[in-house]
Amino acid sequence: VFVDGLEVATAYRPRCPKKVRLPKGSSLDFLVENMGRVNFGKSISDYKGLLSAPPVPGNWTAFCLPLLAEQMHKLPHTSATSPKGPIFRRGTMRVSGEPQDTFLSTEGLSKGWMWVNGEPLGRYWDAVGPQRTLYVPA
Repeated sequence: VFVDGLEVATAYRPRCPKKVRLPKGSSLDFLVENMGRVNFGKSISDYKGLLSAPPVPGNWTAFCLPLLAEQMHKLPHTSATSPKGPIFRRGTMRVSGEPQDTFLSTEGLSKGWMWVNGEPLGRYWDAVGPQRTLYVPA
């Protein structure tokens, strides 16, 4: 949950608050991530997203972030060392010799998705896991 572009609240299961106190501001944004669903046991009805009307009246719009390779290049990237909110980063890696299969460690990265050469490797969440590396084929 963002007020005037600043993150003011986060909600993930199992500690998802029913109510969030928001500071005054001129804009209110929600970022809803598709994290999959629990498909077994007592959590089979695993609802996601904003499950009711927005908390204030207004002209609300919903859109998907473009995450296809040809669209990723158009997104704004940052190199800021202490960014606020969700960001996109870009990096380069040089391979000497014959490329071989390898793994990229996600240690020290908080949460996100990783692409190499426009191909999605997968998502990571260092605090939750379970994976701490992503496979990169040659």
